Amino acid sequence: MSRALQTRRAGVVAAPASAPELVAPEQVAKVRPHRSAMTVMRGGSRVLAMIAVVFAFTASVAAVVPNAQAYEAIALGGQTAQGDVQAMAPVDGEVPDPAISRDGYTVTAAPPPPPPPPAPARVVSSFASPIQMSLTPSSSSASLQWPVPAGTPMSSAFGPRSCSGCSSFHQGVDLNAAAGTPIWSMAAGVVLPPLGSGYSSYGVHVRIQSVVNGEMVETLYAHMQSGSVQVATGQTVAAGQVIGAMGCTGSCSGTHLHFEIHPGGGAPVDPVAWMRARLG
Repeated sequence: MSRALQTRRAGVVAAPASAPELVAPEQVAKVRPHRSAMTVMRGGSRVLAMIAVVFAFTASVAAVVPNAQAYEAIALGGQTAQGDVQAMAPVDGEVPDPAISRDGYTVTAAPPPPPPPPAPARVVSSFASPIQMSLTPSSSSASLQWPVPAGTPMSSAFGPRSCSGCSSFHQGVDLNAAAGTPIWSMAAGVVLPPLGSGYSSYGVHVRIQSVVNGEMVETLYAHMQSGSVQVATGQTVAAGQVIGAMGCTGSCSGTHLHFEIHPGGGAPVDPVAWMRARLG
């Protein structure tokens, strides 16, 4: 290979100092354009690299500056506005609540329910004369008297009635007093055997057969207190003698004495009308 060709491949046209060699003009023309193209390409690459570096630097600065401003606003304990963006920072102490717009409604307690209607008054009548009812077994010599103390109220009269769990026709009267109140014999007489098991609704009861003004009459004293009976079948009793105590046995909704009068031992009659007709 000639020295001129080696020099051309190296991209340099030079003659050695010791033995200069002439290069043909057409060869020089071919070497110069090749060298210029390589130089331009290398220069362009350097320019593009510099542009990329400048762009990256500019982007970094654009990202760092807002963060730095926001950090500065936080450090100062305030806020910085950047267009429509605000960086908020915490402050020491309490932050007052913003004003609250309220409507005109308020919360009130529900009104109390209306009171229940009053219970209907219980009609109670006093059925006996205080003079006759005031007679007691220990001091009375009357041959006829009420079996309970004077002024004892009556809760259920003789005759038809409508109530839950009771007979539709009341065959006596219900006299109300406290439990344990003594019950007296209406008149002198003889104690009859109690009624059979078919009359268990009477509970503990006593039957007495008496003669009043020449008329035979049977009386029934029902719903007595358990264990309070003080007389026995066949025993003779005096008017006003204690025969038991008021209670609530058998079919009973409260303490009371169920008192019946059967003239001649037959059908019952109204005890109040019968007693008032004889006591005045």
